[in-house]
Amino acid sequence: MEARILVAGRGGMGAVGLGYMLTVLYLKRGYHVSMFPTYGPETRGGLVVSMVSTSTDPVDNPVVEEADVLICMDGIGLTYLDSLKEGGLLLYVDELVEPPNGKFYKFGLPALKMAEEVATEVERETGKKFREKRIFSNTVMFGVYARIIGFAEEEAKAVVKEVFGGKKPYVVEVNMRAVSSGYKAAMLSPK
Repeated sequence: MEARILVAGRGGMGAVGLGYMLTVLYLKRGYHVSMFPTYGPETRGGLVVSMVSTSTDPVDNPVVEEADVLICMDGIGLTYLDSLKEGGLLLYVDELVEPPNGKFYKFGLPALKMAEEVATEVERETGKKFREKRIFSNTVMFGVYARIIGFAEEEAKAVVKEVFGGKKPYVVEVNMRAVSSGYKAAMLSPK
């Protein structure tokens, strides 16, 4: 399976983190993977893109010029819509993105709301407080991607555990719930 993925959004929305989770997901399956993040000059709020290329053969060019999948964390990500190939898949946070119609499949969901819900649950159970709950929306989108592409939920959870394993237990827990929330929401979509 070869995949060319673009994850785009504003700085602070988790595009690089999501790109990293996708990279680990494919590495665990034995694929060759390249991740190439790009940043604008701004510290926060500028355009950030993660280009993820996977293949059964070594990846010779990390730059994604034609994407199979475009994941938009907010509206600025639509800057890369022309890079989505015909018949590709646009995944997007529907509270922040209003995609046009095109010759591609699209699936949007309220990832910010879903992230806030799981973070609020963990806060109630642990007594810990998160400064920003919406930041877990990238992990929700990771769960969506894993389900739609055909990875098992346990594979996605194993990636989250590996990526966030060095963090505090409640941070790991909220990310585990966020990936499950996205995975379950994607079950409602046609494959």
